[in-house]
Amino acid sequence: MVIGLGTTLRGSVYVVGAAAMIACGGPHRAVARHASSSPVSTGPAPPAAAAAPAPASSPRAAVQSLLDAEMRLDHQRSYALLSAGGRAQYHDVADWTRRRTELPAVTQFRIEGDGAKPGSVVVLVQHRPSLDPFIGLSPARERQTWTGRREGGGWLLEPEPEVQAIWPSDSLAAPAALRWARAVQACRFPPCGIRSYGPIRAQFVADSILSDRFMASDLRAPMAASSRRYQDFVRFVRARILLKPVVRIKIWGPDGTVLFSDEPR
Repeated sequence: MVIGLGTTLRGSVYVVGAAAMIACGGPHRAVARHASSSPVSTGPAPPAAAAAPAPASSPRAAVQSLLDAEMRLDHQRSYALLSAGGRAQYHDVADWTRRRTELPAVTQFRIEGDGAKPGSVVVLVQHRPSLDPFIGLSPARERQTWTGRREGGGWLLEPEPEVQAIWPSDSLAAPAALRWARAVQACRFPPCGIRSYGPIRAQFVADSILSDRFMASDLRAPMAASSRRYQDFVRFVRARILLKPVVRIKIWGPDGTVLFSDEPR
């Protein structure tokens, strides 16, 4: 079954997918039949060639460059900032890309200062808070400590920072649980079957995933497939949105112009 979904995000978002679960209900069996017989990639397409190491002038500069690249989902650029030990652990850009897509996407960050260990840097990193079926519980903020290594005439980074999650106050748990319970209860009344899954999924994509990435300037004209902005955005879509049951995404402007498609034609 192929389902067309629609909702609004300062324009319109159109997602095509096959539903295998009923919203607010139990699992349902559904057989997916895509409109096209050509294979569809549901993951990021890592570059074929790995970048040579690109040491930075200081540990802080290395962290700044790596997290800037991760915000753009430019894993080839961030891979170039890994130390020799990091490259031994992640042998190529594809390995590194798989690792980074297992982690919450970086939406913002701020370098706080030097860490306790020589060559280390402490960063306050922000994510979209969520309970993801693949990533798990993702807090809105965490403190990361990256360790630099002096190599190649500059500084490169170990691949795994020390991470300390920053959780909200326990006093906010009860109101959040009540909101969730009311949302589940409200789902008893409308038909919560496969037909209603589409708008629910599309609304989730618009509100929880695209809202931090789609900028007002993106509504002025279609993204050129050859542009840096399109390449960054399509990497993000493939890593975070094109996961089963979603197989295609298009974004329209208010006048019906296609502003973005993961499959440009």
